[in-house]
Amino acid sequence: MEQSIPALMVAGLIVFAGSLIAAATHTSVGNVEESWREMETVNEERLGTDYTFISATVAPGDAIVDIVFRNDGRTTMREPQYMDVIASYDGVDTQRWSTWLPYSEVALDNTWSITSITNDYANPGYFDPGEEITFEVRLAPAALAGNRWLVVGTDTGLAYTVYF
Repeated sequence: MEQSIPALMVAGLIVFAGSLIAAATHTSVGNVEESWREMETVNEERLGTDYTFISATVAPGDAIVDIVFRNDGRTTMREPQYMDVIASYDGVDTQRWSTWLPYSEVALDNTWSITSITNDYANPGYFDPGEEITFEVRLAPAALAGNRWLVVGTDTGLAYTVYF
């Protein structure tokens, strides 16, 4: 009888510790499961991104470049401000320029903007599969002909190099 009270206390302690361990394990497994789902979503967006370069047109004066891509993938680009455009070119000032160009809603020097999306019927303003998008890149100073290119980085982490 004198050992039954300590035995009950030890048994209660074991049950309490076991429930704490089970709750911590359940929480950890839930966190891993949520992270795994987010990772799968990001991977699907990356694998589903497939843009095809159509053309690059340089305006007279070599300061404005129009680039056209077609979305041949499965994902829709909803937030162009998360894309990166990097230009590398010889400027009319005879210096080599390599610069990141920010997205802008309006056309400003050393920025890029979206000028049009063709066949934009399903989700107006979004770059859906099957549509073509035209970017306008404004360079200052203007570019000389020759060794000049742009890198377009998508919001899903893919990059495309365009020579113009």
